[in-house]
This record gives sequence, C-alpha cells and structure tokens, in this order.
Amino acid sequence: MEGFHLITSENIMIELIKTDLKVGDSVKLLLTTGKEPQGIIKEFHETSLVLETEANSHVRIFLNMIGGWEVKKEKLANENPKENLSTDSVETIVESVNENQLKSKYTDRPLGLTILGTIDLDEKDKPKVTVPEKTPEPLPDISGSFASFKDLKSAVDKFVIDKVVSPNGYIVKHSSMRGFGFLHDKDSNEIYFNYNDVIDDRLLKMLDGTKQHLQIHISFTVVYSGERRKAFSLHQPWTVKQILEKAEEFIGAKDLMNARNLCEQILEVFPNNSDAENLLEKIDASNRSQYSTFRNSGLNYFRAKKAKEAKNYEEAIKYFLLALDGGEKIESTVKDLATTYQEMGEIEKGVELLEKYMDKLPANSATYNFTANYYAAAGLIETALLYLKRLDEITPKYKKPDLLYRKASFYIKVENYSDALECIKQILRDDKANPIAQKLEEKLVNAIETGIYEKSDDFLIGGTEFAHFTGGLPQILVDTLDNSDYAGLPASVKSPDKISENHLKQIRNLIEEAGKARPRERTRYLLTEAKLVQLLHPENEEELRKTLSRYCTAMAISFEVENYNPDIIRFYHLLSFELERSWRINANQVSLYLMSFSNSLNKIRTRGIDVILKQLKFTDHVWDGLIELMISNSEISSMIVEKLFNDGKKKQESLEYAKTHLNKDVSINAKSEYIALWNRFREMRRSDYRDLIGVIRSIINVSQIENLTAQFSQYESYLKVKWLPTLDKGRIDDILYNVSYSLVSYLSQDNFDDKEKFKGLIIGRITQLTEEIIEQPTRFSYEGLLPLLRHIEILVNQSFRKVMESSTPIVSISVLGESRFLDEDNNVAVQIGLTNAKGCSPIYDIHIEIIESPDYELIEKPATFSQSLKGGSQQIFTLNLRVKESALKQTATILSLFGSYKTHTNDDAVQVEEQKLSIRFYSHENFVSINNPFAAVADSGPVKDRAMFFGRDLLIEEICNSLTSQKTNKCVIIRGQKRSGKSSLLYHLKEALRKTGNFVCIHFSLGLAEEINSATFYWQILNGISEFVQDCEEEDKPSYVAPKLSELRENSSIIFYEQLRDLLREFEATENWRSKKLLLMIDEFTYIYSAIQRGRMSSEFMKTWKSLLEKGLFSAVLVGQDVMPKFKAKFPNEFGVTEDRRLTYLDPQDAEQLIVKPIWDTENKRSRFIGKAIEKILDYTSSNPYYIQIFCARLVDFMNDFKQIVVTEADIDEVAKSFTEGLQSMAIDKFDNLLNAGDADLEAIPQEDTLNILRQIA
Repeated sequence: MEGFHLITSENIMIELIKTDLKVGDSVKLLLTTGKEPQGIIKEFHETSLVLETEANSHVRIFLNMIGGWEVKKEKLANENPKENLSTDSVETIVESVNENQLKSKYTDRPLGLTILGTIDLDEKDKPKVTVPEKTPEPLPDISGSFASFKDLKSAVDKFVIDKVVSPNGYIVKHSSMRGFGFLHDKDSNEIYFNYNDVIDDRLLKMLDGTKQHLQIHISFTVVYSGERRKAFSLHQPWTVKQILEKAEEFIGAKDLMNARNLCEQILEVFPNNSDAENLLEKIDASNRSQYSTFRNSGLNYFRAKKAKEAKNYEEAIKYFLLALDGGEKIESTVKDLATTYQEMGEIEKGVELLEKYMDKLPANSATYNFTANYYAAAGLIETALLYLKRLDEITPKYKKPDLLYRKASFYIKVENYSDALECIKQILRDDKANPIAQKLEEKLVNAIETGIYEKSDDFLIGGTEFAHFTGGLPQILVDTLDNSDYAGLPASVKSPDKISENHLKQIRNLIEEAGKARPRERTRYLLTEAKLVQLLHPENEEELRKTLSRYCTAMAISFEVENYNPDIIRFYHLLSFELERSWRINANQVSLYLMSFSNSLNKIRTRGIDVILKQLKFTDHVWDGLIELMISNSEISSMIVEKLFNDGKKKQESLEYAKTHLNKDVSINAKSEYIALWNRFREMRRSDYRDLIGVIRSIINVSQIENLTAQFSQYESYLKVKWLPTLDKGRIDDILYNVSYSLVSYLSQDNFDDKEKFKGLIIGRITQLTEEIIEQPTRFSYEGLLPLLRHIEILVNQSFRKVMESSTPIVSISVLGESRFLDEDNNVAVQIGLTNAKGCSPIYDIHIEIIESPDYELIEKPATFSQSLKGGSQQIFTLNLRVKESALKQTATILSLFGSYKTHTNDDAVQVEEQKLSIRFYSHENFVSINNPFAAVADSGPVKDRAMFFGRDLLIEEICNSLTSQKTNKCVIIRGQKRSGKSSLLYHLKEALRKTGNFVCIHFSLGLAEEINSATFYWQILNGISEFVQDCEEEDKPSYVAPKLSELRENSSIIFYEQLRDLLREFEATENWRSKKLLLMIDEFTYIYSAIQRGRMSSEFMKTWKSLLEKGLFSAVLVGQDVMPKFKAKFPNEFGVTEDRRLTYLDPQDAEQLIVKPIWDTENKRSRFIGKAIEKILDYTSSNPYYIQIFCARLVDFMNDFKQIVVTEADIDEVAKSFTEGLQSMAIDKFDNLLNAGDADLEAIPQEDTLNILRQIA
C-alpha cells in the first residue's frame, strides 16, 4: 500500500468510496471488523458493493463496514464485470463478532464510523435535518492515498468547501411588526429569535414579505439559559465557503460573536474543518488583543440577560457580577442587576448596588428616572425626591407636568401633603382644566384642612395613566422607543454614540421607498426615524410626536392587513390621534377607525366621514369607541360632536344612549348643551378608567401571594366593566379564572413536585399572556394587565424560591447489582446510583469522586451530570475499575467514594459525605445464561403459553359467566387495537370454556382465508364442527361430516341453516351432548365488513346473520379491530343486542408481572430489575403486551450477550436505542397498529399521509 485512508464521517466515507473506486478495480478492502478481503469490484449499489474474490466467489460488502482500502496497481482482466452475476450467487458478509465488539450492537455508533490508525478526529454523531433537495454536484477527485494526516485533512477540507452546511431547524411563526418570531430545532423545541439577530439579508426580506407559519429551513446558534432558548446568527443554508466569507466580514466589523457562531456551525456538521478552526483561533486572538475595548464583547452581560429572561436569577446575578468586573455595559448591567434583585424580593441589595456604582452612571434623565423610581419602590422616598430634583434641572418644559405629578405622588407616600399640593398647583397654572390635577387638589386641600388623611394609595394613579391625560408619551411608546433595533441602519452604527444626521436622512429615504404598499416594513423604519429624532433633536417634541403618530398609523394599517383583532387596530389609531392633534391630517384615519366597527363599510371608505356616520349602526360598543376617540383628541372630538348634532337621527340615537347610561331623560336644545353632554361622557370614562387602574394597583400592592386570590375574588365585579374592548375582557377572564385557579391549586399543594407543576402552569400562562399583550396590545392590557401579570410572576417566583429552600435535597448513593468482569484484564463495570429523595427540590452539576484503594484503580473518571435531577429521580454513573490481585481472591471489595451537587438556591457545591459501598464481582464462567421465553412469543401469533399470558383473567372470567349464565344464546363482541392481544385472549377464552364441558367451541380466523364470501364463511363453521366431532374421544358422540366447499357455492345460507338444524338434532339425540351449546369464536370478524365494502360480499349477508342468531342456533364471540364500531353503525339492526368489550393495554401491575415473572431469578429469589428499570420499560411500551414482549426478548439477549444478571435504568435505555438506531431498528410496519383502526378500515386516512403529518409534528 502506498498510504492509508482515514474516514471521519459515514456520509463522506461512502462518497469517497464511490469517487475513489469503480467497477473493475482490483482492491484490498480494510473492514472495521479487522478482515481484509481482496478482489475485483463487480457491482456498486446504494449501500453496498459486490466483490469477486480470487476464489471466484461473489461477496456483498456493506459500505459502512469499510474503514479503508488499497487500489492495486495491476487490474485483473474482466471485460464484462456483470456477466453471469446473479443475486443468488452473491454471499453477504456476516462477520463473527467477539464480546469486545458486542457493544456496537446496542449503542448509537454505526460500525462504519470506526476510525483506523492512531489519529482520533473526535468525530461526533450529528443530527440530520431534512433540507430541500438539490441536484448533487460532481464530487471532487481526491483519489489516491495520503502519506500523512495533514494531507488527508487538507483533502477533506477541499472536498467539503462547496458543500452546504445542513440547517438545524426551521421557522414556524414570525411577526415583522414586532420584529421577532419562533423556530423549531430538530427535537421540536420552540426557540425564540429576534429579527435583529438575522444575518442573512435575503432571509430578512423573506420574513418581511411572507405570511406567518412558513417552514423556512435555517441554520442558527442557540444559547441556553435555564429552560429558555434564543437563536442567534440566523441564515438560510450556505456552503462552507460562504459561511467562512461571512465570518471574515464579521471579524472585520469587530462582531466577534457572530463570527464565532458561524465557525461553530461549520464544525457541528464538519468536525475538524481546518478553515473553521483557524478562523476561531483568529477570533480568539482578536478578542484578546481588543479586550480593553470590547470587554469580552459583552458576553457576560448577554448571558446574564438571557438568564434573567428565563427567570434563572442565580445564574443571572453570577453573570451580571462578572460583567461588572469586566467593565461590560456598566449602565445597563447596574440597572438590570438592580431590577433582578427587586424581582427576587431583595431590593435592599439593589439599593447597595446603586450606591456603589452611582458615580459610574451617566448624569442624565435615564439615570435619574430609574434611580428615583427604584428608591421609591424601596420605600426610600426622601432619596427618591433628591433624584427627582436633579431630574427637574434637565427636564424640558413639556415634560414638567409628568415630573410634578411624580413628585406629588412621592410626597403623598410620606404624608407631606403641603408640598404635594404645591406640585399640583404648579400643574394647574399651565393647565387649569386638567381633571386629574383638579381632583388631586381637592383631596389634598380637604386632607390639610380637616386633618383627615386618606390612604396615600387612594390618591395614586400611575404615571402611565397621567401621561395619557396630560399629553406625555404613553408608556408603550416609551418602551417601544427604548427597544428600537434601528431597523434599516447598518449593524456597525446601531448605537446612540454613532448616530448622525446622515443616518436620519438615510432612513427617511427608505421610508419613501417602502411606501404605503409595504406597511410592515414601513413601521420598522418609522420607529427608527422616531428613535433618531429622539436622539438627535431631543428639544423638538413636536417632530417626535408627529413621527410616532405616523408610526402608530402604519402599525394600525399593518394589523388590519393581517386581519388582527380590531381592538388592536383601534388602539394604534387612538395613539396616533393623541400624538397628532390636526383634524386635517387625521381625517382619513378617523374614517378607518370608524370603519373598524363594521365590515360592511369598506366599500364606502372614499365617501367620507359623514356617510360612514350615517350608515354605521351605533351599538353600545360603537358609542364606547366614539367616547375613546373623543378622549384621544379634542379637535376630533369637536368635529364628531358637531356632525352628530347636525344629523337629527344620530343625535336622537345618542340621546337614547345617554338616557340609558345616565338613568334619566336627556333633553338637548342648544349645541352648547350637546357639547357639554359629550364632555360629561368623556370625564365619566376618564374617571372609570382611573378607577379600573386603581383596582389593578390595589391588587399589585399585595405583597403576599397568599392574599392574591382573595384580592381577585374581592375585585372581580369591579373588573367586569362593559365598556372595555372585547380583547381586554377575555384577558381579564383568563387571569381571573385560569391564572387565579392555578394559584389556588399551587397554594394548596403540600409536596415539592406538585408545587413545581402548578408553578410551571402559572408562569407558562403568564408568559403566554405577556407575550400576547406585548405583540397585540391594547391600552388597558398594556397599562393595567401587563404590570399585574409581572407582579404575579414576581410573587410566584419569590414563593417558589422559599419552597425550594425548604425542600432540601436528600441524596443517597448505592451500588446497583453485582459487578461483572469485562475482560481478561480484570476490568469491571460498576453502576452507581445517586438518588434524590421524592418531594425534594432538584439538584444539578452532580459529580462522583472515587477514593483510591489498593484493591482497584479507576480507569477513567466518571462524567459530571450537569442536567437537573428532580426529587424521586436517580442518576446512574458507570465506573470502570481495574481490580487488583488483592481483591480478586475475595471476589469482593469496598468502594469508597463521595460526591457533590448544586441546588438552584445555592451556587456553592453541596458535599455528599464519604460512602463505603460493598461491591461483589462475578466472572463470565459464573454467569448462567438466562432462558429467553419472550423470544417464542415476540412478534408471533397468539400467546398460547399460560405462563406468558397476563392481565386478562378477570375479563375471561366475566365473559365465561356471561355465556354460561344465559339460557338463551347471545353474541359477545371483543374489539381492540391491532396487536393488543385479541387472538391470545380468544385462545385462552376457548380453553376456559372447553374445561367447563358445556360448549362446542368452533374457533377460526377470517384473517387466514384466501377469499371471504358467504360460502367460505359458512364452510369454515361447518368444517370446524366436523373436525371438533371427529377429534372428540368420546365413544357416544354425534355423527357429522361437513359438506364440501363446492356444495355451498349456491344457496349457501339455506344449506348452512339445514346443516345446523340437523346437527343440533344429533346433539339432542346424544346423551352427553344434549347440554352442550354451539359457540362460534370468530377472529378478525371485521374482515366481513371489509369484504362488503369492497363488494366481494353482499350486504344481505348481515341480514342472514341476524336471522341465524335470532333462531338461537348458536352463540357467538366475534373478535375484531377498532373499526368494529363503524361496522356496527353500518348495520345496527343486523347486529341487534350484543355485549361489547374493548380490549385495552395491560394495567401497570399486570404489565409489570409480564416483565418480571418470565425471567424471575429463582436461584437468588429476586427480580432482575433494579431501581426504575421496570418503569422505563412501561414508559417505552405504554404497557402494550405486544411491545413488551418484543422489548423484553431483546433485553434478555442483551443480558446474555453482556453476561448481566440484573439490569438498571441505564441498560433499558441502551436496549431502547437499538430499536431506533442501527441495523436492528424496528421497521415502520411494526407500528401500523398505531396509525389506523385496522386492516378492514377502508375509510382510514392513507398511512403515508398520517406519517407525513407525524413527521411535521416531530
């Protein structure tokens, strides 16, 4: 040989073989089993080749068994390689496998992945994701052999450079308006992604221009944080070359995170790719050299944010502190860490943090706003007021009312009502008609004069609601601006310090290009424009408000185009009207707002508001919407009121509405009176809204979760207001009934597992509602329900944290079963079980450490188990030891070990004290092979062995009693899923009835008949009777011989009836047969239904069947598949009265008996299953006896192969893998019983369609 070939991937290996070798080549093949067959290649197939050896025999070799090859320089002459070659002449190689090779039979490593030589390429099995088919490109020529590993690696890199890196998921839904979506990975895990993390311009355009729920295949990198996942660096499938080029671009732009993600995506599919590895080294070098500038690219801060979003507070705090140590995003880190402490109920730590880092935060409005609110939440009102005074010095005039209101609120909290009153008077100097300020002034004056102080909470409404009525920006727009992703700008300038006027000009050009035809794209650019205006022109309030008004209008139109709930559309219109006061500019949008109340008005949109008002049917819902419209904009209010007043019919309708809601007659003559009426409605609605928000705030003020449900009950009627939008009403109901009910259930639980279950339900529903409100907002949902949901979430997390602290884990370590010698070197496998007691909180980062001993040495250290281990669960560690001579003679030793783990309430590792465990050894010679009784019954016919038949005794007894107790004949129907054990049941039922001596049981299956028609059906019955009589050993018995099948071809039903009548007369004439009943036990009776459906039998047959039953000639037990209900529904009269029984899977207790008893260890008088091994089998098989028998048959083979006396949960998992992977995986036909109701079901969905649906779900 000139050199050797090393194979690093099975797929690449097969392509290399087919590229390097061809028919007619004289080769020497190096098989993974160690053999080296030589000869001429005669044929190539998809997964195999045929080799003609020097002995002129033909051998088929599967390609995945080939680890390398040598092409000989000389070729044997063979002009026609396929001549005289037939399948029969081909011998398929079946290798003899010794015990050291047996493990591959049960593990997930295919034989073809064995690596030759001494170089380990660290190959890993990769998930396979289906990608759209492409025409395969010609494979590059890398024929020949390689003198060194470097040469081989270079060739493989060259080979894959133009290969597409397989995608690892696909997008399932997205919203360009909100800028985020969700995707599924190969395991169907739902993963969140943000449009800002899409690095593929083409993909981004697709997401902007496509509808939701498209399955767009993509590659991405996922970051895990607790149970939360987020995808980054998203792109459509690219080649290795394209990904490398993109990574280089990111390095140039100093975006090291995206560059690293792309390199890792290559290495996931093509391990050891030199180009990707070299680029990673370059990224690491760049990261180190620029550390002072980039501060580790903000990775710790990023990880902390992800952990915080997932409510994994301990992990979040750890990374926030690391970010502070590294100088990453100091301002954001301090604020986010402080809010984390607040959510955990440890706000005093947040105060300490702010005091420590205050000098490092910028002296701007954002810092003072945050700090004032935080100190107020901590109850440090005086300190909060100091920061509001600093804020006052830099606040623009238009924001002064909001600031003064906040000051007043703070003064009220500390009962300083005089200073609070002064703040309110300052508001009224500039806005004398402000209703909120007027109300507060009245209350404060009364409090000061009388000395009777109302509770401070009664004075308070949130700054959000105050902004709603005083002209400030609504909170949703403040938040939206804060979360702007600068859509339309290059990634390199997406930060405030890099923004310029040129960028504002650039984004306005994009808005013009997008036009009104692309509203979703336009909304993102308009938001960017507003953000730039806020940053570049902070003094120009009017410019910001007009830009945001256009943004809100575009959002309303976008939601309308995508058929979202009209309540959301109207909300964005109302926001737009608040921001832009001009009637002229708003007139068209007002038309859209009014038209949203009726689908029938779309055709008259161009005819103006007057026409719309005339034709719109004014229900209470519409009048409520009109009031909201008037509140949002005074100019619009004036115009609408005037139009209503001038329209006599609408004016009268409005007075009827007023009468109903004011509970008195309303008489209006002058226009001024009509205006005053609507002003009254506006103030009433404002007051109602404040009261509703006040109810929400009262609930939010509850600090103990135990009091929360009582608050819901107390305020339920207050939350049921008629004027709220329908969407809000539904969300309120969801909180009052779903969330509140789960809270009650959570509080009533006593053990940890149940607490955790209901906590998960609550947080899951809150998360779903929160995301829904953020994506589909209304005013009340955003300003009222969203803060309420977040408060509930904080209380639940705080409560569950206390539960975790009180549910201290109780950990124990034990040896599972005896330990066997693996080989002649005295290597021993010891299984150690670490158990967390039931009802305890979870543990993770579990580690086992072995103490050295003169009796043994540890071959390799056990791996750390990083996943969470819940209470009542066990983690199994396999320790490979080499036993020394000192312990061999005793066949036992003491294993000394200790362990450690972490809890979610403490980052410090908890130590498990040293344990001394006794382990016993046994050798191969001591092992007694286990008889495999499952092998005879697995995937075979009826189970006739009574020792292998479990769980049906009670049913058999009941049917026997039913048949014997009836004086008249009857019909019993037994139905069930295919392979549920019906035929076995029928066999043992026949045996039970036979023992009574009272029945002539005629048992046959229609599933075995070559054809099914009336003649064959009747003949099988008569022939069965004839055989029964002939087989009877009694001397005194009836004389009967069945007619031939040909005699029944005509008039079969008449002949059958006459035969039965004469036969029963024979019974009556025979002494010992007079009391016997004729019982027909017919298996697969639903094949009659199939034959009728296919037209092979007349439907008249069922009428004859009914007639025969009614004549009392026989009783019947009919067995069929789950299509039987359709059969009966088709012929309800013909079946008449039947006793129906459905055969289900085994009860868990009976299923356990089927698993344990057949292989009971009689010598040691014990089960062969340790720990939760039985539960594992039940979980895999769902207690289906058919699958239990198949599983256990292979399990016993496994135990005999590996000389194991007992098995653990880990062994069960190992055997389970063999059913889904490798050469022994189960074929799809073994699952057809799960795919349809039975073979006779012609109306069933085609199996291929069912499989396609299941693949989509998976």
